Amino acid sequence: MENTPFKFVLIIGLGDIGRRVAALWRAEGVRVVGVSRRAETVEGVVTRQADLDDPQSLQDLDAGDALV
Repeated sequence: MENTPFKFVLIIGLGDIGRRVAALWRAEGVRVVGVSRRAETVEGVVTRQADLDDPQSLQDLDAGDALV
């Protein structure tokens, strides 16, 4: 991820893998927004509560430069 062209990444799922990926992007100075079904707090990540099975809950999400 060195010298990434991305400024904003949207991560779907903030489980163990999502949190690790978020940490890698944050280390590169990328703004990270994470989506989870439950209210989550992840250091350095803007979190949004949404459910992929409920399209209505996804309407307010901004599309990032990359979706993970």
